[in-house]
Amino acid sequence: GDGLALPCPDAEFDAATISFGLRNVNDVPTALAELRRVLKPGGRLVICEFSTPTLKPFRTVYMEYLMKALPAVATKVSSSPAAYVYLAESIRAWPDQFALGDLIRDAGFTGVRWENMTGGIAAIHSALSRRYFSMSSNSSSMASSALAAGSPSVAVASSATQVTGASVSGVIAHWRSRGVDVRMGAVMVAGGLL
Repeated sequence: GDGLALPCPDAEFDAATISFGLRNVNDVPTALAELRRVLKPGGRLVICEFSTPTLKPFRTVYMEYLMKALPAVATKVSSSPAAYVYLAESIRAWPDQFALGDLIRDAGFTGVRWENMTGGIAAIHSALSRRYFSMSSNSSSMASSALAAGSPSVAVASSATQVTGASVSGVIAHWRSRGVDVRMGAVMVAGGLL
């Protein structure tokens, strides 16, 4: 499969989540549009991804660590140091909370919000798919929640990291505890899993 062309019908799921994987797709706006396409009107999107620390002194130290210390340590202890160089570079190039919020909104979602984790090192963004959407639309009408309808289902996509596996397990447990049918799947995307 391909995260830019999900093998799911339109409006199939009540919720979709991706954890530490959106940063790895080749075309983030297209991946977000695909997630919106497979969501029912009013369906919830939840994204957990690396982000930008909110306090300037902490942000400076963190970015220096990412670009200098992490690759240096990885070179000495990892059998794949290039992966850590990529990790540092991809985090540094990733949009901050506001810019990712704009990308989510532009893909057809409304009610975009986020919660910073660990001072903004990561953030959890959430939004609802619009009831009606076109790429030229700037409408901000709130879609009604599809979770109120019977038998909701959730699509879960994740990257293949141990940290993400724990995050996805938590998301699955959360939805299952509420009686939601969760279908776990992984979709290959250009060198990583979506």
